[in-house]
Amino acid sequence: LAQHDSEYEVLRWASVAEALRLLSYPNERASVRKAVRLLQERDES
Repeated sequence: LAQHDSEYEVLRWASVAEALRLLSYPNERASVRKAVRLLQERDES
């Protein structure tokens, strides 16, 4: 993690619900929701 993106300072695991609360921008939350949807669709097939 030494070569991380300078836009963030903390990296940690979080539940989806917690991530949605922690993220600052609507597009970040939309990315999480899309990832969850894609994973659910993959698991259903």
